[in-house]
Amino acid sequence: MQQQCAVLCAVLTHPRTAQYIVGMKTEGRKPERTRVEQSDPNHLVRWLVFSIGGLILIGLGVSIVGEAIILKASQQPWFFIGTAGLVVLNSGVSCVGQGVIHRVRLGR
Repeated sequence: MQQQCAVLCAVLTHPRTAQYIVGMKTEGRKPERTRVEQSDPNHLVRWLVFSIGGLILIGLGVSIVGEAIILKASQQPWFFIGTAGLVVLNSGVSCVGQGVIHRVRLGR
């Protein structure tokens, strides 16, 4: 019963601590964590590279698509430039998504 109360109390106070407290014994000593996850120290570097690089690629892709729109309005060939712009834009969105994944893993 004490173990269940400790788990419930941990969940209510801080959601991330519940995964560590399950299985501990509360007999007057400091709780022992049963599962410890090691965080990769490179997550910070990867988060910064993917996030900043993704934002740069998004801006570049929007600029290239804008150039394709200008070319289309002036009756010049625009299809391949517009396609390249969309590829760069989607690559930037993908990189930002990877940056979010590394940021979440950094917080664990």
